[in-house]
Amino acid sequence: MEELAQHILDLLMNSWEAGAAVIELNIFEDSRTDTILITVADNGRGMDEKFMMQALDPFKTGRKTRKVGLGLALLQAAAEACNGKVELTPAHSQGLIVKATFQRSHWDRPPLGDVAGTITAFLCSASSIRVIYTHEFNGCLFTFDSKQIEKIVSPVPVNHPKVLQWIRETIGQGLSKLYDGGE
Repeated sequence: MEELAQHILDLLMNSWEAGAAVIELNIFEDSRTDTILITVADNGRGMDEKFMMQALDPFKTGRKTRKVGLGLALLQAAAEACNGKVELTPAHSQGLIVKATFQRSHWDRPPLGDVAGTITAFLCSASSIRVIYTHEFNGCLFTFDSKQIEKIVSPVPVNHPKVLQWIRETIGQGLSKLYDGGE
């Protein structure tokens, strides 16, 4: 995958297919510690311990429609190529937490990519899922919560084209301010 946003979309889709009602996406970037940490936590079915130990194997998948599951294996390869790693842990009550770390300045690190477009594309199909997205860059914070948007635009659905366009613009503007130091 050419961008980290593509890995993020894959993780969001995995959460959706696991029956999650709430997905938390956290991106932490710090140029001082030279770190990017991407965390996706959901309240879906999760994985038993045995499956979790095999989940990074590209020839292991929980899906019934195919026999390979490349998403987590590709994420792991990308992280390891950048002095990072991928960790899977069970969520507190149910679900799964996926953490991927990357050396931010590593020459092999894919660009973050279009996170606003990724979240928008996901909400286009999975508008009933609450997505809570936080992005921290060098101490500045941006937060997006699809449930808050749902309250604002009701009775228009979140996946209405004009609402999705507004969501994408809102996230894009928030990220621009974030990278400009919160101004």
